[in-house]
Amino acid sequence: MKTYTMYIYYKDTYMCKFPTTTTDPYVVYEVMGKESVNEAFQKGINYKTQIKVFKKFCNLILKKKLNCYKIRASDYLLFLSSFLALLKYKQVNYNDILFLKNKKKKSKNKKI
Repeated sequence: MKTYTMYIYYKDTYMCKFPTTTTDPYVVYEVMGKESVNEAFQKGINYKTQIKVFKKFCNLILKKKLNCYKIRASDYLLFLSSFLALLKYKQVNYNDILFLKNKKKKSKNKKI
């Protein structure tokens, strides 16, 4: 199975990276972001309000990153789902995501 690393940039700033098995961000959205969007719709929150909340959260994490504050892993996961929801709503550019294929490490000890 091929593995990739997904690097996310928000407003031209490197934010975080996540391991993935695909190079399609919409597949990653189905796993990570769709649940939060569906939950908001079930609570009666329209998509314009969702976009405002997701942008506000992403901007908050960006501000913490730029000011060198500690960011918890759970905040990065929420950032990922917010970012993917914004990608689905076409509020961020697809070019803000970079996928790199992970190299397999070769064994240093070769038997003759």
